[in-house]
Amino acid sequence: MAIQLVLSGREHFTIGSKTATLGAGDVLIWNTTRPMSFAVVERLKKISVMMPLSRLRSWLPNSWQSLESTLPHESEPARLLASFINSVSPGFFSGALQNGEALTEAMMGMLISSIGMDESRSESSPLRAAQLLRVKHHIDTHLDDPELSPGGIATANRISVRYLHRLFEREGTTVLQYVIRERLARCRRELSNPTMARRTITDIAFSWGFQSSTHFSRRFKEAYGASPYDFRREACSTVPTDRRPS
Repeated sequence: MAIQLVLSGREHFTIGSKTATLGAGDVLIWNTTRPMSFAVVERLKKISVMMPLSRLRSWLPNSWQSLESTLPHESEPARLLASFINSVSPGFFSGALQNGEALTEAMMGMLISSIGMDESRSESSPLRAAQLLRVKHHIDTHLDDPELSPGGIATANRISVRYLHRLFEREGTTVLQYVIRERLARCRRELSNPTMARRTITDIAFSWGFQSSTHFSRRFKEAYGASPYDFRREACSTVPTDRRPS
């Protein structure tokens, strides 16, 4: 894949059936596996950055092919990418830097975060869907960590906290509400499991990241209409027992 920042002049691009004319400050992102052509309209000065597709696939395994966009110079994503590209030493683009691998990864994160910030993209964007899925997977595998926080989640997924909140806004919830909901669901599952009967309610709650039994009990009752104790007693009393024919 490639990122192009126009420094001055104008250029006309054709990628598949899509066309675009770029001017100073505009950014073009395209999938290099697709045919493209271009024509210089005005004397041009630009920076083109080629990114390894293998890296992109690791970030967005299900939607990397749809990562194409034209970002106008006045948009926040274009300004963010332009600032990053202009601030990096030319040695990075020539492959001369020893830390080039780290900078490549940083730029990939910057690219995906910038595209996600583009308000003009559809709410059903495959990119957003892939990012949200990636974030939820991270959360679901770290629910037992009491230190799980929006800042840590954003850092682990190489996005900003602001964009993290935006992803969940489109779901009609917040990232913290999602974390609590999933933790409660895990606790509910274990409280209804007779094999967990020897574990205390507090132990179960703490094992899923809650740090206060009072807070857990209040949240559980709000979600399920019964206290953890009453829910467990009712759930376990209705579990059918195995009967063997006499």
